[in-house]
Amino acid sequence: MKNTQFICVNLSGGSLNDEQSMEDILALFARHQSVVHYLCLEITESVALHDLENTQRFIARVHDMGGKIALDDFGAGYSSFKYLKALSADALKIDGEFVRSMCAHPADIAIVEAIVALALNLGMRSVAEWVEDIDTLCALQEIGVDYVQVFLVARSQESGAILAATSAASFVKDPEVASFVDSLSEPVQATVFDYEWRAKAANTH
Repeated sequence: MKNTQFICVNLSGGSLNDEQSMEDILALFARHQSVVHYLCLEITESVALHDLENTQRFIARVHDMGGKIALDDFGAGYSSFKYLKALSADALKIDGEFVRSMCAHPADIAIVEAIVALALNLGMRSVAEWVEDIDTLCALQEIGVDYVQVFLVARSQESGAILAATSAASFVKDPEVASFVDSLSEPVQATVFDYEWRAKAANTH
């Protein structure tokens, strides 16, 4: 895993709101402390707000152990700044409904820009979902999105292929997309992201 920067794992509402499941997850983290810094647990707004105090406690414990938290599908649920302030997440994942049609609808571009700026000002990273064409990818780069989660880059891969790759760019097949990604020096950005997140996690102790 020498080329792996971080791994996102979706956490279901049933798991987050079940005390035994949470204890089991944290016990697993304690047994494998050396790899916890690779993990970013994704939770949706609606799940996070179901029991805000419980979610806050869980996020704090994950941070104490070196893990990271992302709020998934941001913009699709409550999107309250009050709740966002209360949840010390490391990243916001922008709901794909705003992303996939943003080049055709100026309102969606404005919303994506606002979420990216909000994430930046709160010390979080931004991740755009459902990027389906090169024009949207270019637009997101201009806006300043940190990461994209897209079939445009790669569809699901076997674990062996992932471990053998030097970066996510290794899976890009489209020449136009490959040229664009190469121009970004993506591995350098990913390394900086990883170090910044590690530093943030360390500061929670």
